[in-house]
Order: sequence, then C-alpha cells, then structure tokens
Amino acid sequence: MRELIDLRIWMALCSLVLMAGCGGLLKNSDSKRKTEFTVVPVSNNSGVLALDGVDVNRIMEIAGFTPPQIWELGEDLHNALKQLGGAKMRLGKKQVEVIYKVQGDLVWITTRTRGFFVYDAKSKQFNLAPGTELSSPGAPRPQPQA
Repeated sequence: MRELIDLRIWMALCSLVLMAGCGGLLKNSDSKRKTEFTVVPVSNNSGVLALDGVDVNRIMEIAGFTPPQIWELGEDLHNALKQLGGAKMRLGKKQVEVIYKVQGDLVWITTRTRGFFVYDAKSKQFNLAPGTELSSPGAPRPQPQA
C-alpha cells in the first residue's frame, strides 16, 4: 500500500515538472508578440558579454523600455549580446530605436530619443569609457599644449 502512495506522489511530481516545461515551450512558441519592437542581433568585432538579468534590465530601462517590453525582449537582447556582441532594437520593420554594442566589459548604448550611454558591467554603473570625456555641443574644446 505504501509503495502505491509513493508511486502516486512520484507520478504527480513528474506531471508537475512536465507541465511546467510545456508551459515554457508554449511561451516561446507564441508567435504573436505584445510589442512592436524586435531585437535584431548584430555581429561586432569588439567582443561579446554575458550579462545577468539585472544588467539587461538596467540597459533596457535607461533606453526607455517599459517593464512588459523588458520582460518580453530581455532574453533576446541577452542572447544577442552574449553570442554576437551587438543588437539593434527596431520599432516596426525599419526604424532603429536603440543600438547596443559590447566592447570588453562595456555596453555602448545609443538611443534615437534619449541619447548615448555607456554601461560598465563590471562595476554595474553607467559612466563614460576610460579616456573619454563628455562635452556639450557648444562647449569650447580644450586646446592642445604646445
């Protein structure tokens, strides 16, 4: 009798695991996207970078993506940066909204409407790349020393 109860518990657990796995497959096979944005992986010669979920969330959030868009597109962006080192986020079929490019531990982010950002995955901060400086368009440029 005890063996029968153990078998039923084991079968119930296997069924739950199987259903959970099928749920993940169903999510990925859903061809109708909720957003009009798409991730277009772009090969880059500057390297690749495996970001964690917090990093992906931060670099998408600063570019103006909403939490549902981050949830839907984050995995695709993560994979593009991990495998090819770059990605374009398109709205519709043609309009590029954001470009992400990996260079070492840095992710360079250029947006159509929000500007330019550099994310340092090692320090988990947005900043400028070492050796670069940000100046406003009308600011006087430093003159070289003679």
